[in-house]
Amino acid sequence: MKKTISFIILFLFFHSSNAREGMWFPQLLEQLNETEMRQLGMKISAEDIYSVNKSSLKDAVVQFGGGCTGEIISERGLLITNHHCGFSQIQSLSSIENNLLKNGFWAMSDTAEIPVPGLTVTFVKEIVDVSSIILVDVSEDLNEQERSLIIKSKSDSIEKARTDGKNIKAFVRSFYSGNEYFLFITQVFRDIRFVGAPPVSVGKFGGETDNWLWPRHTGDFSLFRIYCDSLNLPADYSKNNVPYTSMKFLEINIEGVKENDFTFVYGFPGRTNEYLSASSLDLIYSQTNPNKIKIREERLNIWRTDMNSNDTIYLKYAPRFKTLANYYKKWRGENLGLKSFNVVEQKKRYESKINAESNGMAQPILDNIEAVNERLKPLSYNSDFFVDGLLGIEIAGLSQKFTKLITLSQSDTTSKEVLNKELERLKADYRGFHKNYSKKTDRKICLAMLNLADKHLSQEYKPAFYSNLKNENDIEEYTDRLFDGSLLTDTSSMMKYLSAFKKRKIKRVLTDKVYLFGKEITGVSKLLNEKMAPLNIELGRLQRNYVSILRSVDKERKFYPDANSTLRVAYGNVKSMNPSDGKTYNFFTTTDGILEKIDNSNPDFEFPAGLEKLIRDKDFGAYGKNGSVPVAFLASNHTTNGNSGSPVLNAKGQLIGINFDRVWEGNMSDYFFDENTCRNIAMDMHYFLFVVEKYGKASRLIEEMKIIR
Repeated sequence: MKKTISFIILFLFFHSSNAREGMWFPQLLEQLNETEMRQLGMKISAEDIYSVNKSSLKDAVVQFGGGCTGEIISERGLLITNHHCGFSQIQSLSSIENNLLKNGFWAMSDTAEIPVPGLTVTFVKEIVDVSSIILVDVSEDLNEQERSLIIKSKSDSIEKARTDGKNIKAFVRSFYSGNEYFLFITQVFRDIRFVGAPPVSVGKFGGETDNWLWPRHTGDFSLFRIYCDSLNLPADYSKNNVPYTSMKFLEINIEGVKENDFTFVYGFPGRTNEYLSASSLDLIYSQTNPNKIKIREERLNIWRTDMNSNDTIYLKYAPRFKTLANYYKKWRGENLGLKSFNVVEQKKRYESKINAESNGMAQPILDNIEAVNERLKPLSYNSDFFVDGLLGIEIAGLSQKFTKLITLSQSDTTSKEVLNKELERLKADYRGFHKNYSKKTDRKICLAMLNLADKHLSQEYKPAFYSNLKNENDIEEYTDRLFDGSLLTDTSSMMKYLSAFKKRKIKRVLTDKVYLFGKEITGVSKLLNEKMAPLNIELGRLQRNYVSILRSVDKERKFYPDANSTLRVAYGNVKSMNPSDGKTYNFFTTTDGILEKIDNSNPDFEFPAGLEKLIRDKDFGAYGKNGSVPVAFLASNHTTNGNSGSPVLNAKGQLIGINFDRVWEGNMSDYFFDENTCRNIAMDMHYFLFVVEKYGKASRLIEEMKIIR
């Protein structure tokens, strides 16, 4: 009897959430999900979401840059994404004299919209299953190198056949740990302009304090516009380019969300690992996450102190601090969730079930995975203190910038033209590096990371310079020598050196303290990577075989592919939650909560006086509901990084919110999804429109949008 009860609990643990768990292929919704989505309340068809024969919602969803999602909200290519997704672009356009990040910005005409060099947005035109082509010559008796070469050759051939110059790009991605392959045909636009964003005190309201938590009151949005040539095709920046005419744009619905309303999220989720074995997950839970949390906490404390004391340093480091702090807190919440649900032990029980149902086929694979992880563990431990520690010292990366110049200088056949081209590239690279660099701050980071690595690295993986560093005083003196006597850390001297460069002068770099410092660090890091590579390749092979067995044995489970920054749909409902005994999270927040949180003595809760006055005066325009403005809401959609900026759509496919976060208690959802605990957090469109129209006074943008009231 106990065995039966245990099995039922295990079954429910891995299957009860499947009704809403998952990040699904949009082109397969009709086959796999449409019936269930309709049962949950969806009013549109799967073809309305994804179609290659007519315009569909996919034509309004873009990958913003390389890591977020955005959506088109007007027929003139107006694009909305999160403020934190546009953060680095806004920072790059800012200066102390014209601080768009701090003050916000609203373009009051097309001509006032600011070009953003290097920014792209990508539309997905079509998704095609090419598994049968890719895997036709792949057999189990091939080793991993042979297998990879065949797959790469086939992928390259398919991609080349479907790529058309600069406009159409194609790429193949693997799914289910390499058991299936799909081709993505995309269109990439290269002239993107900044249109508007609120001050950072709105776009990041709550800061580190509220990050990953509920309730939230963040106006996490920014606006950009796609520009193109006269034929509506992608083009490099030109004053003659015109706003893109959208194939499809999203209607905005502000009727208001209610508990249990159907919602779905359409976007580019970054990375999940739902099918990892217990031993692989335990390595992350027990070692990798704690190491990274420890290291990043040291770096963040130093950055925070320097940034809060100096506006220039704040502007330089704001994007990196935001990214580092985000993952630092994510990993803390992730580990708490994994512990709370005892996920590692639950996975072990599930693996026993799978092994029994596969007649013992799974156990040898799982045993081999565990054995490889045991060999990987000490290497991975040391690698953590290189990747997040020593390589986090900014000057440690400078030696790599000179690799090509050194090679060219040591060759008798290098032409003057080639050498000059590399010198100009290096000058530009150096200017970019120092634009966002503080020598004073990096010196502090260097000292902290050298001390931390000294305590944790195995002796065999300590760079050679440690042989002369016996204690913390030695490390401090060494740090001072690095920063006080190096050509590489002096921008003015470096520019003069490069401008008057002769081949024989390369010796000055080769003997520079910082160059040698960085070379030793990267050398040991490379050695670790070389030792880890064959183990990771073997883990990949074993994981592929394990996932194959899972899908063939567990007939009750709906297997969606892990996220890998490709276009997906997740669906669920607007939902409140009870995260723990005696605690309830209502499904929405309003501007009343902003007034409760404002504290201008705390950088996380500073707030613009003008916007505060509008809220206190209840001057909400058309966007108030029941005496306040809705700011954010919760839903049970399965999301992850990369879903930042994704549209949250209602049953009719209309835009009701912009996804920007998850709740702390459900932060383990990259490895395990629980329907009762995992919630995505979205900014309500009421708040977006209120800020743009009433505070930003950018009515011209409101007039572009189609708003359902």
